[in-house]
Amino acid sequence: NKAKNTELALKIDDERYKIAMQSTGDIIIDYDMKTHIMYHSLKAKEIYGVPEFIENMPQSILDKGVVLSETKDEYLDLFRQLSNGVKKCSAVIKTRGIDGSILWNMLSFTSIFDDEGNVARAIGVLQDITREKSIEILQKRDERYLEISGSEGTSYYEVDLTNRCFIYGPENIMKTNSSTNDFNTVLKAIISENIYADDCEFVFENSRIEMLVNNYNSGISHTTIEFRKIFKDSIIWVECSMQCFVDDTTGDLHCVGSIRNINEMKVKELLLKEKAERDLLTGLYNKITTEILIKNLTDFAEKGEVSGAFLVIDLDNFKNINDTFGHISGDEVLVKVAKKLIAIFRDGDIIGRIGGDEFVVYMNHVDSPIIVGKKAMQVCDMFRKIEISGALDCRIKGSVGISIFPTYGKNFEELYKNADKALYAAKRQGKDKYIQYTENL
Repeated sequence: NKAKNTELALKIDDERYKIAMQSTGDIIIDYDMKTHIMYHSLKAKEIYGVPEFIENMPQSILDKGVVLSETKDEYLDLFRQLSNGVKKCSAVIKTRGIDGSILWNMLSFTSIFDDEGNVARAIGVLQDITREKSIEILQKRDERYLEISGSEGTSYYEVDLTNRCFIYGPENIMKTNSSTNDFNTVLKAIISENIYADDCEFVFENSRIEMLVNNYNSGISHTTIEFRKIFKDSIIWVECSMQCFVDDTTGDLHCVGSIRNINEMKVKELLLKEKAERDLLTGLYNKITTEILIKNLTDFAEKGEVSGAFLVIDLDNFKNINDTFGHISGDEVLVKVAKKLIAIFRDGDIIGRIGGDEFVVYMNHVDSPIIVGKKAMQVCDMFRKIEISGALDCRIKGSVGISIFPTYGKNFEELYKNADKALYAAKRQGKDKYIQYTENL
């Protein structure tokens, strides 16, 4: 009688257990640790197409492709923990439904121990947390957008670098080239329509897929570039910050980009830089900047392909002007000389004031010394036409020394030394003239 009552009680408990398993919205799991057989409630068959009883667990579930590879380790670790006798354990796993849908799940196990204290069975609950995970992913994405763009971010976009396509972006970007979604192709179209011509090559080179992927593989996940953008009828400075990361959902490499207007800040920065590079009186390059710019042209010039001319220009008897008419008149002369030099030479030529009344001009890509001679003659003529306010009877004169690159100087120091020798030769020969340096000088 006692045995029969026990059997009946067990049967009632078993029925109650089965009813509970089928009633819940979650999938209930009963895992036998000794036989490695797992029982799933019927909902598992509906979602994943797996039978009610599965042997050789947990490997069988992996073989069926239910648990995706990116969370395989987390799934197996649950069973290792059960084997080690833990009371409770859980993990987030990624699964594929029978219809191909990707689901996120929270799998939790509770161990049941026998009389000897060993784990005999484990009861598990598989909860669908796809919606919660999707919200979490969106929140992370928004946080990533905010992190990279900051409060001044004007627009942002996202690119799937693995699959070479835009995921998100401003409407005008997404519609730039509707015939293709290939990122590099669309990027070229966007650049040609929106970026200042001189910056197009730079922007493409630093934003293309191959560059971003190579940077990420080299440990550089964040890249920032500054360039000029065409905005309505004007040109403004913008900053583009690009952050690469592995997407939590797909495992693909993505990039979030933020573009913000930095025009006001950049203009101030360039103005400060220009002030630091310029001579306060004349507005020409100062001594340090002049030397750096000329060195950049001579030190990195292609051998045999680039020629240039280095001119040292000096006022004759400038001390007498200061002593006779005062320093204000002397400053007036220097300012007028600077303006005349700008008018005589090309936009790409480097013009600097390197001393009190000493100026330097470097002409890059000069085809003939004759052209240089004509420019030097213009300089001498320019001096003769300068007048000092209130001193019409005063005549200004100046001398010019020239050295040709690379024939008579392969770097700044050699060019300056030889041009200076030519200048003082002109001074010794009566001033108010120019001389080109030669070996016979």
